[in-house]
Amino acid sequence: RCFLETVVAVVDPARFVKLRAVVATIDEQVSGAGVIVLNRADVAGDGEMAEARAVVTELNPEARILVSSFCEVTIDELRGDGGPRPERPAPSGDDHWTSFTVRFGGPVDRDELQTALRQLPDAVFRSKGFVRATAGGILHVEWAGGAVRIESWDQEVPAEALDALIVIGRETLTQADLEAVLAAFPSARYEQTGSGHSHHHDHH
Repeated sequence: RCFLETVVAVVDPARFVKLRAVVATIDEQVSGAGVIVLNRADVAGDGEMAEARAVVTELNPEARILVSSFCEVTIDELRGDGGPRPERPAPSGDDHWTSFTVRFGGPVDRDELQTALRQLPDAVFRSKGFVRATAGGILHVEWAGGAVRIESWDQEVPAEALDALIVIGRETLTQADLEAVLAAFPSARYEQTGSGHSHHHDHH
């Protein structure tokens, strides 16, 4: 008789954020893991590592996090039995969360969007999505920790994911907050797409 002791997810920080926007199963894999290995620490930049850690923690606050190069981790580390103590993010205390989808009615001005996203309230944890630009092409949009990243995107994007931003934040975040920030886009439509409560447990 066999049983599943734990599930391990291996994350490449240099590619993780972009890949999760186009590979639908990535978030599910990370959310369901008991241990998450942030691999390729030898080549990932500090910013990429920090961003990957922030997203992983957001998706799965209860997972143990290991940092490695070449996936050099021991069985004991994966099981949590002895060995070096795995790195574990401290619970943020923000257990209650909500999420919104913002759908734009058409192409947006890149500079206007960047200016607007810089005004997102402190209640926001993260935002991401793809939008068409008035100047042409598709833009990949990421917001985390107050920093906005908008890049040209030359890969295919599913129609349902285009011209939409996902915004995740504390339960205090409201549609009115987002409408105020995105007032320059009157055709935008807002939908609350999720809410929940994350349970933190101490591991000894």
